[in-house]
Amino acid sequence: MNDKVLIGSIFAIAMAFSSPESAHAQEAGRMQYGVKGSFLGIYMGSHYTSDFTAGWRFNNRHYLGGGTGCHWIEGMDKSDPFLENGIVPAIPLYADYTSYFQFKKNQGHSFYLGCEAGAAFYPGKLPMKNCNDRVTPYLNAKLGLDFTVYRNFGLNFGLNVIFSEGSGLGLNVGVRF
Repeated sequence: MNDKVLIGSIFAIAMAFSSPESAHAQEAGRMQYGVKGSFLGIYMGSHYTSDFTAGWRFNNRHYLGGGTGCHWIEGMDKSDPFLENGIVPAIPLYADYTSYFQFKKNQGHSFYLGCEAGAAFYPGKLPMKNCNDRVTPYLNAKLGLDFTVYRNFGLNFGLNVIFSEGSGLGLNVGVRF
């Protein structure tokens, strides 16, 4: 299936399932949780993530929280003597700030821009053979669209740009509640 058709279908489904209650902005001054998965294709190999975040939604625009999860880097360049090949797991711990910019017609849907700053711990092998650091700091810039489906439950789709020992560009899909 064409990627553009798949992404367009997901956006159409999110809009179709939006209820009249989602026309109002999400509740402010409350805990917000999120689960997301992403794929970063330009990295030291393929980079997959599965993360959980929890934090405080100050108002309709600002969210601050923390997160953890599991990341997998799949080294694929067997000719590079510096990169580890195979699956390299990592456990991230990061702070997450997101700013939401609501659409005028439907206040429950918004464009978002944010940043995650933290470090990844490598319990097994390291992504680079010549590195002995088990903890690697990283910065993840993110932007995308957030669709409210019902009250505080929403779907989000976006792009990630990760800056670490290697940089990457990827896609993420998640839910917030």
